[in-house]
Amino acid sequence: MSKQMIDKRDAIYNQGTILSNAGKANEAMALYSNAIQANPDIPGLRTRRAYLITGDPKLSLEAAKADALADIELGKKQKDDSKSLSAMYGALASYYQKKQQWADVVVASNEAIKLYPNNSGAYSLRAFAEHAMGNLPAMKADVAKMEQYSNPQNFFDSYTNAITFFNCEVFPKALVYENKAIALAPNDSLKRSLEFVRLSTLMQMKSLDAALAQVNALLVVEPKNAELLSTKGQALSGKGQDEAALACYTASLKQDSTKALTYKLRGDLYLKIIEEDRALEDYDQALKLDPTDWHSYAARARLYEQAKKYRLAIADATQSMKLGPKNPQRLGFLLELRGSSKLELHMYNEALPDLVQAGKIYPNSSRIKSLVEIAKKKGS
Repeated sequence: MSKQMIDKRDAIYNQGTILSNAGKANEAMALYSNAIQANPDIPGLRTRRAYLITGDPKLSLEAAKADALADIELGKKQKDDSKSLSAMYGALASYYQKKQQWADVVVASNEAIKLYPNNSGAYSLRAFAEHAMGNLPAMKADVAKMEQYSNPQNFFDSYTNAITFFNCEVFPKALVYENKAIALAPNDSLKRSLEFVRLSTLMQMKSLDAALAQVNALLVVEPKNAELLSTKGQALSGKGQDEAALACYTASLKQDSTKALTYKLRGDLYLKIIEEDRALEDYDQALKLDPTDWHSYAARARLYEQAKKYRLAIADATQSMKLGPKNPQRLGFLLELRGSSKLELHMYNEALPDLVQAGKIYPNSSRIKSLVEIAKKKGS
């Protein structure tokens, strides 16, 4: 690349960075689009636009992929420097990350790192993909490299580190970088978005007092935010303040009655305080809004069993097992519930396999042993 092209690109980059830091993403997008039209042979501009596209859920991700691939080809043709080419592969990896094509994220990140081994963003992208694929040792190695090559006094590096640690479920580290990024945030919009992330981190860490302080601060600005009201309800519930939590969930649903999670959470609280009818209503509504909510199926199955509606209990337990995680404790509970419901309907032969399997998960349960004997005795 000629020095003239590099100088022109750097000037455009500087303008774009100023606009992005001011929270003017649309203006930055227009700047890069106009610059590409006026200077189609300068590589790197499409990469900057691609990163903006992947950060805006309203825009087509395929446009980001097209920009990244076009820039990679152009960058090679113009013999661009390895650091710039690395950023182009990083933009491609960001596209694959948004598409949850984890193997492709790793491939594109590998290229980025090969070209520029100090690319902290590429390590971040690869770490996220490795976490999603369950390769935790590789993830840990990559987040260490990400930290090594990032600048803790740079907002975007601290922001990237915070989001990466959060996505990789390393919450104490996420909190450290969230605090740094909030202190360095160049505009109120970015600061506020990070405060929402910090709230989620505090909830994950069960730091409920700190979470309540954060959510109350956010509610001062947005007192009718349904998500914040629901999160406050979760924090209060975790502290045993059930009535206050119920009030928050109800206030949240008043603002937005389409949130299945809030109905589920309020249903759980009604179940806890033994208001079964209200709990059942909330689980019904949660499942209307989200038919894949395995938790609500399991909770409703329990209520149906208590109400002696055994066929409904069997159906919901079956659906919950089909949709939910396969951890033994949950499966044991559902198999026992389904098996005992089948016994109540005199379905002895059908009940036996469920109860035997539940007994393998809970070998010391005298109740399950007793139910197995009943099924064997009364079955053919």
